[in-house]
Amino acid sequence: MRLVLTESIAAPIGVVYQVYTDLRRAPVIVSSIHSVDIVGSGPIGKGTRFRETRSIGGKETTSDMVVTEFDPKRSLTIEGEVGGHALRTAYVFTSSGGRTQVEMTRTATPTSLGARLSSFLEKGAVKAQLERDQAELAAACVEQAKRKEKDAR
Repeated sequence: MRLVLTESIAAPIGVVYQVYTDLRRAPVIVSSIHSVDIVGSGPIGKGTRFRETRSIGGKETTSDMVVTEFDPKRSLTIEGEVGGHALRTAYVFTSSGGRTQVEMTRTATPTSLGARLSSFLEKGAVKAQLERDQAELAAACVEQAKRKEKDAR
């Protein structure tokens, strides 16, 4: 299953990238994410491992994830195994006229027959949840940009 979602956000690319890569705050920003436990300490970057518990399609899942690409203000890719699927979520960030375009490509490759069936049956619910997640992230970006602008005055 492959889904591509695009979001245009009224915030500078630096703010957007910061919000999208702030894994520690993800449960506060995205309502479907219940917890994120980062393995190790230090800044988030390529190689960061974490365990995420979230609801998707009405089901709660916990998965071990790793940041496989981290190019500040350009891209972020996270991979892991979730419910019998090899999951890859890639974000590409571009800036234009004070707005930031975020393209999210999520690929879930089934690793079992049961996962193949569930991919087909749950695609609509997964897409709807990811769209809500993107909208919540976008709102957090706009709010953060307004705070930074206000603080700069």
